[in-house]
Amino acid sequence: MTDKKVYMTLFIILIVFFLVMFFALGIPNILQEAKETTLLVGDNTIFTYQKKKWRLMTDISAKQELDWKKYHVFLEGEYKGEFSLWNEGKWYAFDEEKNGIPLEGTFLAYTSNRSISVFPFTLEEIENKDVVSSFLQEKGLDPSSEFTASYQTSFDFDGDGSNETFYLVSNVFPDFEVSQIFSFVFMMKENQIYPIYEEVLENRSFNGCKPYFHTFLDLDEDNNYEMILSCGRYSVDEPLNMLFQFRNGEFKNIVSSE
Repeated sequence: MTDKKVYMTLFIILIVFFLVMFFALGIPNILQEAKETTLLVGDNTIFTYQKKKWRLMTDISAKQELDWKKYHVFLEGEYKGEFSLWNEGKWYAFDEEKNGIPLEGTFLAYTSNRSISVFPFTLEEIENKDVVSSFLQEKGLDPSSEFTASYQTSFDFDGDGSNETFYLVSNVFPDFEVSQIFSFVFMMKENQIYPIYEEVLENRSFNGCKPYFHTFLDLDEDNNYEMILSCGRYSVDEPLNMLFQFRNGEFKNIVSSE
């Protein structure tokens, strides 16, 4: 009888252990597997999230299935409402009465079973020129370089209660003489620089890719933002769109349109 009680006690302990582990790890993992998002970035880029992985949608038939579905629509980071969308080279929006809704400006839309938040950021001219000059010098470039784009934006990107500043500098497509063209995007946090995007090339007049901030958004309900960085090329209609995530002290490009 004593042995049976011991075995029964051990059996109950094992059952309780497996139940605890299932509720602690199994259910959250199952719920995470069920998270799905379709993210429309501009007219030509579709990112999807399924089975805990981001992907670029390239299948034409799959894209056609997205027509006339309802999406949350943002223009220039401002929420415009939920509309039915249809694509014919570009996205068109319609309300409940099938009235057309103009889509002008930086376009983002999504459908998801997550709660997604978009941050309506504003751009400013770079205030601290020394930060950029020092950065360029470390890269072996002229610290007094002229730019064709130089912007910054600041907000609490990682939810720690203090603002981080994002810098973007580029001299791509210059109307002045320069032997090298470059583009850099980086974040400054507590006097430390975190690189995001970098390109340095020999100047051939119209080569290179000029970056711009597309959207800052929280895609996974963790109060830490992700960033969509876009990059425009000369005589190419479709920009390069890249989704960056900040984890373990560095930015990673988790999916892009190329």
